[in-house]
Order: sequence, then structure tokens, then C-alpha cells
Amino acid sequence: ATWIDLIFSVPILIFMYCFSILMLPILRLVGFNTLTYYEYDFATYRKQIALFPMALLERLHGGKNIFRLHEDYTNKSYGWVLRLWDNFWLMLAATQILVHTEQHKEKLWNVNKLKTAVMLSGIDVIKRNRKPEKNTMIIPGFISKWKGHDILLKALSEVKKSIPDIKLIIAGKKHDDRFFRALEQEIIINDLQENIELHTEYLNKRDMQRLLKRATIAVLPYRRIT
Repeated sequence: ATWIDLIFSVPILIFMYCFSILMLPILRLVGFNTLTYYEYDFATYRKQIALFPMALLERLHGGKNIFRLHEDYTNKSYGWVLRLWDNFWLMLAATQILVHTEQHKEKLWNVNKLKTAVMLSGIDVIKRNRKPEKNTMIIPGFISKWKGHDILLKALSEVKKSIPDIKLIIAGKKHDDRFFRALEQEIIINDLQENIELHTEYLNKRDMQRLLKRATIAVLPYRRIT
């Protein structure tokens, strides 16, 4: 699938290149200049296939681009093709690169390391105006296999034997419909309908904070970390 993605991106690259040649004189004339911040995640790279060409176009027009990379190349699922793809476009399109770990930085090409900084992920401190609900857990974020929702459901079915009123709040948009349907079947098979609270609609920051405040603990059974 990776090779297919890259092949299908070629027409996009050709179009963006031709468009940049035509528009570059006009945009320079009007003083076009931007600072753009990009979040790049391997998990959704297929939806971001035109992201790098767009960033290159902006840079050709005098803009500056900051890329924050979520994926750590030490993950086995990140093959050499994607490493080549990322490093090549980062070399051309990025003015500044941000990563989460020193290990990730070391995996980049030397030319990209020179413009890379390590920025640890932080958290927002949420003030509680009420006590959390008893025996309530939450797993926030995209609902996808690599985040381990199925692992948590299996564990929950065991926990329920000793804590019958245990509750799990699943808060996040569906990332994989097939995986989500499998989760729904798992909930029914293990009789967890009364223990699961699903929120798959769009949640803004206030909505997510409201759900986080209700939980006693947040659970992140990730198969891999980005």
C-alpha cells in the first residue's frame, strides 16, 4: 500500500510544481509570506499525502514551515520507504522540525538534524470542581487498533468480575470502521453494554475536559507510542 500511495502522489507533485512556477512571481510581487505549523502523524499519512508538496510550495513562496513529527522511527511498522519519503520532503519543505525524543532525532538524515529540536509533550493541568465518579476510567483519542482499545475491553471483562459497576468512557472519533465494529461485537459478547460509555462525535476541548474530570483514571494501553 505504501508504494501505491507514493505512485498516486506523483500527479499531485507535478501539479503542485507547475502551479508554483506559475504563481511564484505573482505571490512574491504581493509580498506573500507565511509561517505554517504542521502536525504529521504516520497513522494518517495516507490522508496527508499532499501535505509535503503544499509545504514546499509555501516555502518556494517565501514562507516558513514548522513540522511536528508524532511518529518515532524506532517503531518497526515504520518501513524504510516511509523514512525515505519523510526525510526527502522534510529536507525540501521544512524550515524547523520538532520531535518528541532524541532517538527520533538521531534517525533523521544529518541535513534534517541540523534544523531539528526535541520538544517533550506536555499536558494541560485541569482543575476539578467536583470529585471524579467512582470506578470510572477513560481512554481518550482516536479509536484505532494501535491504541489498544480491544486490549482494554478484554481487561475490563476481567475487572468487572470483582468490580461490577466499573465504567469505561471511550472518547474519540472512529479511525477504522472495521476495528470499531469488532469492538462493538466485543462489548456485546462480554456483556459490557452497561459498563461502556461511547463518545464518537466531535469533542472540543471543553467537552473532553468535562469527560476527563469525571474519570478517576485515564488508561492508555497503546500498542505503540507516537
